[in-house]
Amino acid sequence: MDTALNPQQIHKVFGEYFAAADIDGLLSLYRPDAIFTDPTGRQHVGDAAIGAQLQSLLDIPNVRFELRTTHSFITDRVALLHGAWEIRGGDAENEIAMSGTSIEVVEKQPDGTWLYVVDNPFGIASGDAS
Repeated sequence: MDTALNPQQIHKVFGEYFAAADIDGLLSLYRPDAIFTDPTGRQHVGDAAIGAQLQSLLDIPNVRFELRTTHSFITDRVALLHGAWEIRGGDAENEIAMSGTSIEVVEKQPDGTWLYVVDNPFGIASGDAS
């Protein structure tokens, strides 16, 4: 699959890896010291911790995921992205539907690809300044 050669492309590539249920591909989009936040705001750092969070989403039966970039603020080597996403899945007894807006920091690597430094898929709750 692809790599992200510009900041806006990372959402597209993430979606491709997610659709393929490719956890290794998803993790390849994160720096080794990247931060991923869960719905409670807890920070998860590194492949094992981030992988566990992502795998829990991939494990949803019949999962479908959509992500689109809504805003991007780009410098030479760092970008701030905002996205809108939706996850649907489950079965007849347990249907799951979630949506939200994300905030991510991505960084250009020496090889020209862009990787997540901070992935905050649930944005910032009102009044949360931590």
